[in-house]
Amino acid sequence: MTALDMHNMVTLKLQKLNTFAFDEIHPEEIDLILNDAQERIVKQRSDKVTDPKQVGFAGNQKRLNDVRVLITPYSSTITPPTPPPGGEASFSLPSNFFVELSTTIRAKFDVATATASSIVRVTPVRIIENDRYEDDQENPFRKPTISSLPGKMVGNNLVVQCDKRFILVGLRMNYIRMPKKIKLGLSSNSTDCELPQHIHAEIVDLAVSQILEIIESQRYQSSKIEAAQSE
Repeated sequence: MTALDMHNMVTLKLQKLNTFAFDEIHPEEIDLILNDAQERIVKQRSDKVTDPKQVGFAGNQKRLNDVRVLITPYSSTITPPTPPPGGEASFSLPSNFFVELSTTIRAKFDVATATASSIVRVTPVRIIENDRYEDDQENPFRKPTISSLPGKMVGNNLVVQCDKRFILVGLRMNYIRMPKKIKLGLSSNSTDCELPQHIHAEIVDLAVSQILEIIESQRYQSSKIEAAQSE
């Protein structure tokens, strides 16, 4: 659907037959709610914990197709390779970052202390909740190893815990970026939803449910049930 199609579908689904009960909703308001619904769906599909079907994008082909256009590779190189200052390395996240999928660190590694001649290894980063990060540093079984490095998100940065056995070379990440904002404009100034066509109707249904909730319509409950069953 184009942005205009999505607006028309929202308006059509809100109306009672032969009435204009909800004709005071402005296009800018519909844009805001469509974009909120779009972000909610992307967030739900990205993690099996938040996914209503409890599968996440990696556990189901439909879920993967829902967000595949947003999966983005990112890399950052450190020149020259350097030891992590203070035992932690900080990497800037991409400006359109939304959800982290997988992250690895490239570093020269040695079982004692890394040197310039040490072999470059690739080590996965495990992202930890901030309230557990400090506790994990005290846990001898959760320390940085060649098989796993602890990391946390702080503001617009990814902080990775390392030690003297590592000399950092770079970072590689796969992430889900923020979807482009849907916007109804004049002529060619509209911005259409970039997600696959098959999910547009789900975004519209969720947007309609949110509008009905805001205006406290008696139709909200039935609309919410229909939206949950739409896929």
